[in-house]
Amino acid sequence: MKKPLLTFALLFVVGMFVNQTRAQTTLELGIRGGVNFASFSDSKQEVDSRRIGLMAGAYAVVPISGTAFSIQPEVLYTQKGAGINDVEIHFSYLEVPLLARVNLTSKRKLKPHLYLGPSVSFNLNAEEDPPAQGGDIPLAKERANNVVYGLAAGGGMNINRINIGLRYNYDLKEAF
Repeated sequence: MKKPLLTFALLFVVGMFVNQTRAQTTLELGIRGGVNFASFSDSKQEVDSRRIGLMAGAYAVVPISGTAFSIQPEVLYTQKGAGINDVEIHFSYLEVPLLARVNLTSKRKLKPHLYLGPSVSFNLNAEEDPPAQGGDIPLAKERANNVVYGLAAGGGMNINRINIGLRYNYDLKEAF
């Protein structure tokens, strides 16, 4: 009984925000830059550290006429990786998220929004330091999956023409 009531209350609150939102009618283009804090979840090996990497790219916000909803496609260069058993593994990806975005309000200069959607990452490079020393252990670039897919969820705030956001990406397919 609590679950349906909680779901209804959540939908009611979101609906109130969406109802107050004035529909955006123009295409918005922008550049995005930031920092990634990446790690692996690997049950076979101990993950020692996170990798701090760069993220840069471009995005578009395509409004759905008459609603507070938009589609937000992006193309990003992103660096991920982690330390496993004293070996630092570094990946570079071309990441393509396709996000469904809802603008929560637009009555002020601060315009918050939430987004959620799938993401596909294409492996550009995989390195490890120190490299595997022969034997039965293949190099990271030989073990890496060329395509990794996952989900992205987050939110942000438009302050005049500046967009500030925070996002969590969860890969559904392992990097290697």
